[in-house]
Order: sequence, then structure tokens, then C-alpha cells
Amino acid sequence: MPSVINHFYRFGEFIVDADQKVLLRHGKPLLLAPKVLETLLTLVQNGGRIIEKEELMRRLWPDTFVEESNLTYCIVQLRKTLGDEARHPRYIETIPKRGYRFIVDVEEVLSDIGIVSDKVPRRINTQVVESQAATNPSSERVASIAVLPFLDLSPERDQDYFCEGLADELINTLASLPNLHVASRTSSFRFKSTTLDIREVGQRLNVNTVLEGSVRKAGSNFRITTQLVSTVDGYQLWSRTYDRRLEDIFAVQEDIAQSTVKALKVLLSSDDQRALQRIRTTVIEAYECYLRGRQLFHHMRRRSLESARQMFLRVIEMDSHFGPAYAGIADCCSFLYMDWGGLESDLVDADRASSKAVEIDPNLSQGHASRGIVLALSGQYSEAEREFETALRLNPKLYEAYYYYARACFSQGKLEQAAVLLEEATAVRPESIDALSMLGGIYRGQKREQLKKETFKKCLAAAQNHLEFYPGDIRPLLLGAIALIDLGDTKRGLEWTRRALELESEDPNVLYNAACAFCISGELEEALTCLEKSLPFCADRKWLEYDSYLDPFRSLPRFQALLRSP
Repeated sequence: MPSVINHFYRFGEFIVDADQKVLLRHGKPLLLAPKVLETLLTLVQNGGRIIEKEELMRRLWPDTFVEESNLTYCIVQLRKTLGDEARHPRYIETIPKRGYRFIVDVEEVLSDIGIVSDKVPRRINTQVVESQAATNPSSERVASIAVLPFLDLSPERDQDYFCEGLADELINTLASLPNLHVASRTSSFRFKSTTLDIREVGQRLNVNTVLEGSVRKAGSNFRITTQLVSTVDGYQLWSRTYDRRLEDIFAVQEDIAQSTVKALKVLLSSDDQRALQRIRTTVIEAYECYLRGRQLFHHMRRRSLESARQMFLRVIEMDSHFGPAYAGIADCCSFLYMDWGGLESDLVDADRASSKAVEIDPNLSQGHASRGIVLALSGQYSEAEREFETALRLNPKLYEAYYYYARACFSQGKLEQAAVLLEEATAVRPESIDALSMLGGIYRGQKREQLKKETFKKCLAAAQNHLEFYPGDIRPLLLGAIALIDLGDTKRGLEWTRRALELESEDPNVLYNAACAFCISGELEEALTCLEKSLPFCADRKWLEYDSYLDPFRSLPRFQALLRSP
């Protein structure tokens, strides 16, 4: 009997690839969290049949107790992706007090050397056997690429921010294309100035191409040399050298992106073409300040955030209509408010800047994500949710939108919804230590032992990979310490925690995470001491109510007194 190559379901303009676990619309993959995709696949495979809520939950979360809101959230996300409505459903019908039913016609499709199975029940099944080249979405695999920071070959070797910024802008531009998988900034930048063979870099980043290059900048002139290399065999796919003046940098960036897309044979819609032609400031000095601000922001320390804010302020002094700079100011102020002081002035500045960002450019996804976190910090959760949903509609690959949205849900005690969003965040950026640690903490509080263990293993691996290249970074050291302790390596976890405190003993964010590590290790006295020092700077006290890392000393009078303190 001929073997089945691929097995997928088609309805309307959508195809669900059951083997690759991906949803495609007109051949383009759509980003869905694993549980949301599983929900869709279960509904599709049972087309026409009412599936009870209890049955769906047993299939999606076997051997694990979860609340019904988890399932509801998955259905809501599916409807948004499919363009469906609960009141007038085209795809998913709600059966009140019972469950759901998939109501559209479904075709079960196999490749030309496979056989259509009759075993899967469906409302209407038109059996289709077509040529693989014509209909098999697996024949158009999603291309993948990592963009490495460009090497600084300038005479003074003082253009590090420019080299990182150039790579960062290319990552953001290429990542907006649905048919292209792009390794995140965090992953790619670990291999800055690497001596590893390009094939090993590709293997570590799970990509089949790498874009790398160098910059030589002198005064208002620059030379950029770049090449796209296959990580399968190490061969060069294309290379370019640009000798230009600084005001041509945007044209060069666009040409590099277009050449990359062409070389990878990525199909572009008209919207994708517009994404490659991103709106940027026309003031070169402002752009350089923006790149410096972005570099500083990613360090996520109090001093770096304050310096980044100053850089973004300088940008808008030179170009008051550059939306991303306002979003940058908002993010700096939001994080300073959350973790480094809780100053009302920071929240006011974040509110003004985020409002300006979306006013200037309503299609700027990062502006809506920035606006969302500000509204959430102000307690305007319904308005925040609308902003996050807008950000994700504009860019379904925007990690910050998922992560900020999850934080807002966490602060409201909506832990199941926060977990789903964090799953989506880690699907976009698998090595995100922050999202993995937060997700592991939620699973910890829910007693979902297997998921917790798997998540903390990923968190630890991500922290170790980062520290291999940046051993002085404190946050991965602390979040890695928490993962180590929860996985049973308490001695090593405490060593990492104390090492972090040696590097920075007064930072409120460092102290809070150290308190979490000490707490789950049983070192309650040290945990409370760190928490007492940190808490006066914590603006979001609701976070403490739901943080499972603090559970070991919730019954202690000293902790209860801390919660009541102003």
C-alpha cells in the first residue's frame, strides 16, 4: 500500500497541516499557540459533530486540571484568526451549556501517493487526492534565516550601536513577513563576532540561511558588505557591497531585505511589500540616536533604560513625527515605573508617549503594544486588551505584544489566559528567558508538574546559552537560578543567585528575583530581606498576590505585613 506523505484538512481559504501542526491561509502560515492549533485540529477532525466541553478539555489537557476559561480563550483566539463571529458563525458554532461544533465543509487532503482515510468523522467530506506540487503546503516550506550583528570595521571601532541597529532593523523587517521564519534578536546576537562555522550557527539557531556582514563608517560615508550563506553546505547564496553616503542607509537596508527575500524565494503579498518599505525618520542624526536608544533599552537595567529614554527624547527633538521613538520612550518609562521606583511621573510620560505613537502611526504594532502596557499599569484593562489585540492583528509575530498582554492578564489574576499568551510568546521567541520563567511560575502554581518541568528545562537552557556569550548579564543569571532550584539543583541555583547579588546588590528588580529564588529554595530569611528592600520600588503590588515563587512564605506574619505596607 502506498505510504502517506502528508495529511491535512482544507476549509474555505484555510488548510490545517495535521503533520506539521500549522494553519495556512492562501498558503501562508498563521501564527497560533500550540493549544489553540490543537483545538482547531480537534474541531476540524470532528466536523459536524458537537464536541462537549469536557471532551475537548480532556483531549487538550490530558491528566491536568484546568479551568474552562482556558478553552474559552482558545476558541476566542481561533475565531479572531479565522475572522469568525460567535453570534453569526461561519466556522465554529457554540452549543450553549454543551460545547462547540465545526460547521463548515471540510476536505481531507493527502499527497498524490497517499490514500484518503474514511475513518475521521466530518459533517461533509469531499475526498480529494491531488498532486503534491499543486496543493501540498509542505512543498512550500517556510524559509528560515538568522541575521547576525554586522562587524564594525570602522577606523575607531566606535560603531557598535550602528552595526547592531542595522541587524536589528533587518530582523524586525524580515520578521514581519508571514512566509519567513526569522531567528530573534536575542538568539542571533549571541553569535556576534563568532568564530563558529556557519553551519554550526545554523544548527544552533535552527535556520537554513544566515545573513552576515560588516560596516566601515567614516564621517558621512560608509561601506557595507553583506552576504547570505546557506547553513546546509556553507555556500554563499549572494553578496553585495554598498559604498554610499549616510543618507542612503534606508535604501541600502531595503535593498538588503529585498535581495534576501528574492534569494530565499519568499512569496510576498502587497501588504508584505509595504512591510519591507518601512516608514523611518528622514533625519539621519535622529536615526543614529534611535539606534543608540534601542541598543541601550535591550540591556534592561535602570541606568540603561534612563539613557535609552534620553536618546529617544533626542530623536523626537530632531523629528517629532517618528512614531517608534515615542513607543521607545513609553516602554522605557513603563519599565522604570514597574520595577524601578513606581514614580507617577514615569507613568504620565509613558501615557503621553504611547498616545503620540499610535496617533502618529495607527499601523505601528509596537506603538499599540506600548500603549497596552501603559493602560494596564493604569488599571484600564479593557482598553489595554483592545490595544494588545490591535498590535497582534497588525503583526502576529510581535513578541512584545504577547508578553506585555500576558503580564497584564497576570496582574488581574487571569493566569490561564496569561499562560496561553506566554505559550504564544515562546512560539514566536523560543529562547525568551522572561516568558519561559513566567510561564514556568504559572505552571508551578497550577501544580502542572510535567509542563512546569519541561518549561524550566527550556528556561535553564536559554539562560545557559545566553550566559555563554554574556556572562555578566544578571537577569538570565537570576531566572536561570530559579529554574535550577525548581529542577532540584538547589546548590547551583543559590550560587547563581548570590553571584547576581554580588554584581548588583541594590537594584530592586534584582532583589525581587533573588527573593523568589531564595524563597523556593527554603532560604526564607534571605528571601524576606531581599523582598523588603525591593518592595518600596514595586508599582504593581497585585503581582505579588499571584506569584507562585512567593507561596512558601504567604502565611508568615512578616510577609503579610509587607503586603500591607504602603
